[in-house]
Amino acid sequence: MLTEIPLGTPGQLYRSPMPFHGDYDPEGAILDEAQRHGVDVVVMLVSDQEAREKSGRDLADLYLGLGWEVLQLPIPDYDAPEAGALARLRD
Repeated sequence: MLTEIPLGTPGQLYRSPMPFHGDYDPEGAILDEAQRHGVDVVVMLVSDQEAREKSGRDLADLYLGLGWEVLQLPIPDYDAPEAGALARLRD
């Protein structure tokens, strides 16, 4: 369920459906897979409210409980963050 996005830079970048979301990952298997791959930072492209509505959980809190850093960058469905938005989150 995790798809690696090759960038040619150190580290790995993955994308995935939202854990516990409907037909995509009802059992939360993505979390186990992410842990096996050593994920330690998650960028949430949805608001906390949308994550709760779609997954039935406070995903940010769940990720923090796993020891992951959580960056929140909510965007409209099927859209992309504006250029440089992710870099500004880490400043």
